[in-house]
Amino acid sequence: MNHKKRALRVFLADLTHMGRGLATDKMPLGIGLLASYALKQFGSDIDIQLFKYPDRFLHAVQREKYDVVGCTTFNWNNSLAEWACDVAKAYNPNVITIRGGYNFPLNRDQQEQYMRHHKFTDIYCTFEGEVAFCAFLERLLGIASDFRLWSAQSLPGCVFLSRESDCLVVGDLLPRMRDLDQIPSPYVAGLMDQFFDGRLAPMIETSRGCPFSCDFCNSSNDYYNKMAFFSDQYVREELRYITKRILPTGINELTVCDLNFGMFRRDKGVADAIKECQDTYKWPVNILMTTGKNNVSRVMQNIEMFGETTTFTMAVQSMDETTLRNVERSNISLGAYQEMADRAEEKGIPQVTALIVPLPGETYASYLKGIEELLACGAKKLTTHTLQLNYGTVYKDPEYRKRYGYEGNSFYRLIPYDFGIYGGRKVFDVEEVAVATASMTFREYLEIRKLVLVLETLYNRAVFKELFRFLSENGITSYALVLEVLNNIQHASRQIRECFDSFVQDTRGELFGTEGGLVDFYSETNHYQALETGEIGGNVLFKHTGMLVGEHEAWVGYVFACARSLLERGKLRGEGSREEGSEQGMNSLRDYIGARLKGVFDSAGSSEDMFVELDYDIMEWVDSKDGKSLQQFRGKDREYRFRFYFDEKQRALRDDVFARYGTDRVGASKIQARVPFGRLVRKVEKMPQIRMHGFR
Repeated sequence: MNHKKRALRVFLADLTHMGRGLATDKMPLGIGLLASYALKQFGSDIDIQLFKYPDRFLHAVQREKYDVVGCTTFNWNNSLAEWACDVAKAYNPNVITIRGGYNFPLNRDQQEQYMRHHKFTDIYCTFEGEVAFCAFLERLLGIASDFRLWSAQSLPGCVFLSRESDCLVVGDLLPRMRDLDQIPSPYVAGLMDQFFDGRLAPMIETSRGCPFSCDFCNSSNDYYNKMAFFSDQYVREELRYITKRILPTGINELTVCDLNFGMFRRDKGVADAIKECQDTYKWPVNILMTTGKNNVSRVMQNIEMFGETTTFTMAVQSMDETTLRNVERSNISLGAYQEMADRAEEKGIPQVTALIVPLPGETYASYLKGIEELLACGAKKLTTHTLQLNYGTVYKDPEYRKRYGYEGNSFYRLIPYDFGIYGGRKVFDVEEVAVATASMTFREYLEIRKLVLVLETLYNRAVFKELFRFLSENGITSYALVLEVLNNIQHASRQIRECFDSFVQDTRGELFGTEGGLVDFYSETNHYQALETGEIGGNVLFKHTGMLVGEHEAWVGYVFACARSLLERGKLRGEGSREEGSEQGMNSLRDYIGARLKGVFDSAGSSEDMFVELDYDIMEWVDSKDGKSLQQFRGKDREYRFRFYFDEKQRALRDDVFARYGTDRVGASKIQARVPFGRLVRKVEKMPQIRMHGFR
């Protein structure tokens, strides 16, 4: 009698933390691609299940049979992946565990340290995973009689500790996959259907590779230098499949995973396909993508059709030439930058300019100079990230760290919301970051973080853009107001002072000298409870921007007091041209800006329209292109009435994000990290004028 061979049972997990709600709310595309390619190669010889949620994974390993557990590994789920391998071995000691992802050392000695530290991980797939994973599965299928023999010889694209010799075994490097259409779409194959659950947003990948060599990025390795693409037809079929299934869930977001979208000619076809979905189905409302760092004119051509539904990313990382040389990077000219910023504004596309601190050679003075240059040339949003010292980069190299002063200036911090209790065990995911170098002190780093908070709340949100324009008319730069606000916090109201004090305290408090010290601290019952409530462990920047927006009347009042001080000092010095009546203009601007901020994170009652009467036609002034000052738009015998409201798209977006993230401090932080703030504040329209001293 012939007995059919049992299929090899494989669990693939791309897990998200759940300790304070859903930490990573994206569908697990990576394991979907692995599964679809493996099923194409081996068919019914394998049986694959996919997992996103830790509780479902735990339930499966406790009750089902399985031979292999594979986990994606990024810095936000490294410990969670190791937990999964651990519990899998606890319920099945014979299981073989395999992991893959960017978060792995390049150096052989560090690879061995990593594998010995992560003792529940048997194999690590390096670089591109599909072919290496299939080589591993082929090995198992060939020795089905005794899986213990899998480590008898090296595996291409894989690293492991030999069971026989306990020595590190490094397989040959596999070539990149050139024809990405070889990987069947996991969406079209139905492998992702379970994840259309109203909690997760879809992700698509249309290209792989990065032509840049920035040394802080683990995609800068020469291995990734050449580009490879999925075909337009592949992407179109995938989008059609996704759209039909996502619409009933109410999820309005799509993530494009490409590292430099829009930079290549073929990206136009992908952009057209996404735009067709928007025109036909009114989806996606929010597109998350990282746009290209070069050929910015082409990038703009390829994304301008999306308007406010996406963001134009201008990643400069530093404006200092010495620093850029140190990290093997070059930026476009300031003239080209300004041209693209103006074009993005004209098309209604939100912009973000990204910097990283502290990069090698950057000083406090050079950083401030860079901020001043970017503000002067029209940057609309400036965000500064703390440098992560990631595996796969030179920042894990001891020699490199000593050269630039990172040794002794690195700390560990909890990745926001990446914690939880699973199967009775507390699990935390952390990142190593730099907070000082040979050229920048920790105190200067803290000053930069305070400046980042000011920029985020004052400048980046575009809520104060009318004030910045008014000051410009009076000879005062944006940079001057930003510094004035930063340098006079001690004179602000109690709420504002306490917010900045809390920000500095949290910035210090999130840093730990060792990973073990961090885990011990957060494992204590009272500290863990504080994590669960969101009191600690969240995104420090967005927590405090949310606090300032929540106290928007105090914040707006303080900002306008700083602006008045600048105007007064300029008048005393004989600078600028402060006109008679400008105080009334400032009052109208204050009321106008305050109304836009009203109820930003309030889901109950905030959707009602607001009507405000002002002495100035601010909208007409903003739209004017002839250089007229605000004073020329003051009503003579009538007031101007404005309606502040949320439009239909905003209401749909707000309903979606409020339902997924909530409206408490943690929810507001997550929303700010995912949605351009300009899409959350009220829109404005002018109503018919009313007579002065009439109904107000």
